[in-house]
Amino acid sequence: MSLLLRQALRVPQRLMATAAETRMAEKLKTELEAERVEVEDQSGGCGAQYAVFVVSNKFRGLNLVQQQRLVNKILKDEFKDLHSLRVFTKVPDTDKQ
Repeated sequence: MSLLLRQALRVPQRLMATAAETRMAEKLKTELEAERVEVEDQSGGCGAQYAVFVVSNKFRGLNLVQQQRLVNKILKDEFKDLHSLRVFTKVPDTDKQ
């Protein structure tokens, strides 16, 4: 998780990702051809609450609700075990050289 997102959410840094974090990150990275994906279990390890941050060109032209629905659709199989999912999305900067 990025330092900025971590500070905004006020969560401590962990050293290793859980299996569920890794699984969700891989799904998002593959389906969205994402430049960056971060997934964090914010429930203290029980897997009930996650935050995800995704940067993908597939969000270009979509409004924020459409971007979040796309993420939700990709992670729908994970929802049976979730209490909440916080989704943060971003379109990559096009002015980078």
